[in-house]
Amino acid sequence: MASRCRTGADKAEAVLSEIETQVIAEKGPLPAPAEPVIVPKQTKAPLKLLLQKKYLGPTILLTVLWVTQTVGFFGYSSWAPTPLAKEGFSVENSIFCVALTSRRHHIWGR
Repeated sequence: MASRCRTGADKAEAVLSEIETQVIAEKGPLPAPAEPVIVPKQTKAPLKLLLQKKYLGPTILLTVLWVTQTVGFFGYSSWAPTPLAKEGFSVENSIFCVALTSRRHHIWGR
């Protein structure tokens, strides 16, 4: 496996050298490579940070909104085929209509 990786690296180096040779012939000498960018490691915030006084209100508000939205979405998806079926839609068509209306944002990008 190591020899296979080495062969691939050799091929990549050969292709890169060929490209560099063509660019040097067309444009002149290449600039020196840039120094690598060192990205500082990001630390994760502990979950208990959300329960501090500063973030407690927004955390509770967003949790309530998220749970309400989820319950509403699944409630609508479960209940809506029933009235459509009572209005004369077939079960398949009523389920299709609910699926279409509950997933419209995926179709139109909203």
